[in-house]
Amino acid sequence: MAMEILLKKLEERIEQILEGHQNSKKNEETLQARVAELESQAVDLESRLQEGSEAADRARELEGQRGEMTGRLEKVISLIDGVLQEHESVDGK
Repeated sequence: MAMEILLKKLEERIEQILEGHQNSKKNEETLQARVAELESQAVDLESRLQEGSEAADRARELEGQRGEMTGRLEKVISLIDGVLQEHESVDGK
């Protein structure tokens, strides 16, 4: 009788262990799926960061070009103003 009780307890304990193992496997699969999802998000974020960095580089380049063009336009406007003033002074005499 004592042996049957011991065997019954052992059987119950084995079932608990098996159930715990099955739950652990399910959790592992869930976690692996989540890790894969997070890795995918990380790759996407890295890609976006790279694109943002490239866009920032391009913006700096365009800003430099704008400054250069502004300087050129100011020279052209200055030359035009000078020519107009000369023309006005010749006409005004």
